[in-house]
Amino acid sequence: MANDGSSPLIARFDRFEVDVRSCDLSKAGKAIVIQKQPFQVLCLLLKAEGEVVTREQLRSILWPEDTFVDFEHGVNTAVKKVRQALKDSAERPRFIETLPKIGYRFLVQVEWVNGNNGSRDLQSIEPEGQAFTPQPLDENVDNSKKSEVRHFWWKIAVPAIFVVVCAAIAVWYTRRPLPVPQVVAYTQITHDGRQKVVAGTDGTRIYFTELSPNFIAQVGITGGEIVAMPIAVPGVSAFLQDISSDGSSALIVSYDEAEFGDGHLWTSRIVGGSLRRVGEAQSAAFSPAGDSLIYSNSAGDIYSARNDGAASKKIAGAGPLALGAQLSPDGKVIRFHRGGVLYEMSSDGSGLHPLFPNWKVPGFQRWGRWTPDGRFYLFDVQSPLDGNQIWALDERRRIFRKPSREPIRLTSGPIRWGSPIPSSDGKKIFTIGETPRGELSRYDARTGQFQPYLGSISAEFVSFSKDGKSVAYVTFPDGILWKADRDGSHPVQLTEPPLYPVHPRWSPDGKQIVFGAQSFPAGYAVFSWETTPKIYVVPSEGGSPKRLLPEESRSQHDPSWSPDGERIVFGWEVPRPRGNHELRILELTTHEVSTVPGSVGFWSPRWSPDGRYIVALSTEAPMLRVFDIMTHKWLALETNGDAKFQAFSKDSRFIYFMRSGRDQGVFRIRVTGGKAERVVDLNNLHITGLVGFSMSLDPDDAPMVLRDVGTDDIYALTLDG
Repeated sequence: MANDGSSPLIARFDRFEVDVRSCDLSKAGKAIVIQKQPFQVLCLLLKAEGEVVTREQLRSILWPEDTFVDFEHGVNTAVKKVRQALKDSAERPRFIETLPKIGYRFLVQVEWVNGNNGSRDLQSIEPEGQAFTPQPLDENVDNSKKSEVRHFWWKIAVPAIFVVVCAAIAVWYTRRPLPVPQVVAYTQITHDGRQKVVAGTDGTRIYFTELSPNFIAQVGITGGEIVAMPIAVPGVSAFLQDISSDGSSALIVSYDEAEFGDGHLWTSRIVGGSLRRVGEAQSAAFSPAGDSLIYSNSAGDIYSARNDGAASKKIAGAGPLALGAQLSPDGKVIRFHRGGVLYEMSSDGSGLHPLFPNWKVPGFQRWGRWTPDGRFYLFDVQSPLDGNQIWALDERRRIFRKPSREPIRLTSGPIRWGSPIPSSDGKKIFTIGETPRGELSRYDARTGQFQPYLGSISAEFVSFSKDGKSVAYVTFPDGILWKADRDGSHPVQLTEPPLYPVHPRWSPDGKQIVFGAQSFPAGYAVFSWETTPKIYVVPSEGGSPKRLLPEESRSQHDPSWSPDGERIVFGWEVPRPRGNHELRILELTTHEVSTVPGSVGFWSPRWSPDGRYIVALSTEAPMLRVFDIMTHKWLALETNGDAKFQAFSKDSRFIYFMRSGRDQGVFRIRVTGGKAERVVDLNNLHITGLVGFSMSLDPDDAPMVLRDVGTDDIYALTLDG
């Protein structure tokens, strides 16, 4: 573009201003020193208006052919100095983009003032221009000239100014900061205090799963009576996953035994309760439109199907324990969590990536859902600082504005909030508000009642030394291992977060305590399978816990001493698909590890006090398995349901165990077989713990549980923004 001498050429971009006439560069009114050739390069890039300026064009203008110069080095140096003046970067350019072996391009829009753009002929650009001097109106101009001026003002200038003002207002409106979403009020909806998980809403009712005892229920969005849903799902436990937006259908995962691995996924009509089997899954959700569903299994395979469960097809393999898959309201994106991280991919399974690659907050990101209008994406974070809290990603879109990628924390305080479910209008969040607290209670056979024990401490996984003089326990929900005298006096802290011990066991000589543990943030009220458990040992008088098998990376859990104190039996992850285990024995003197014969598929072992038996759980069926060390044979004990927290009686004749789900209780069965008998009915007792329940025996074989004395209810949080 040639300067015709009638006006100066001034370019503006970002906060910079370039005066082509005077070769001046400034930023926010402050002059920037720049040499002549770099300045000419900048002018050429500005006048090209976003088109490519080739290296040959730069050479022909800045270094004529009859000039002997290393123009390649000269161009590189000139462009580098322009970038230095603009504080730009070749690796992450804001202003000047490099096209390797071709040339350069200016990336931002340039505004020219007091001049015109003219031709784009780069050969005719001349940085030296002539100043433009406005000519004042002659005071003696005739009336006809004044009339023309007034005509110009009213017919052209005023409308132009009006258009400019309107455009400025429009730009301000579209670029102004949006109000930050925040929770402005909350209302408690249920008041029973029982552990529950919210699954969905149809706009008038909230649907959820009561955990203890296990059943599916509903309540009005403003509160009222809790009503059990008449859906007969096979199995020992069932968990509601989602409700279709019109409230006509439900997604349910049921288990025939322990709630571990994949369960059976069902679709069910709310009215009539007719069931249809879909497949094997851990989590599932309806699409926003309700015409399809999406679900995932423990292997991390994500599937889609019609809303009745038919026409199932695999979308992607997202990795083990990919849970909570949700389809966006526009149907373009799927999000889920895996290993405490939220992921995103296209609805066809392509482009998998972390949703927040620069996440800095410690804790696990989980259970995300969009509001129906797609304006916000809600999720919860398990934090080591204050438990579960709800966060939101603002995805509101406007012209000239990209959605924010920085999430906003919505809740705080002593109450833990989890699994947010947006209301149908997106103005409320239905969620569980929890204040976890337990009371250790011991069953008194004389009164038939549970009584507070050890001063009503909030603790589980209680274990007594062989002489009965000392006790070890893990406090709930902070997960700290303590040792104390039998009456609870003189406590000694043995571990600290982020280690969370489970199932501590005393060595026969009382000098050490072995336990399994996961390393995850303290304060979790829900057990996480997203970290790998290991086994540790710690001196009973205090000291640093040490791993028994530091060289092993595979899962190890539930260690138990042999009566002579020379061996430890424990569960071991078999290098096969997740959910397969076997039992191993560690020789403490030689550090050799051997496999218990025929133990593939068994886990959570306990060694009998007399040393003859090892009892374990089976991943194949809801029963106990007993290994006779003398005969090397296994015996199956029928428990008539899912067995957990098994423990030998003091004389090794009986095995006590707990059954959760729809028929809760403590039972016992002879180690040689027979019929299981109920010791304690737990159906009307609210219990809690790291996995929702636990059971231990005192030195007299009296069952102990952790009574739930915390709060766990559904709330409606009002969202403003």
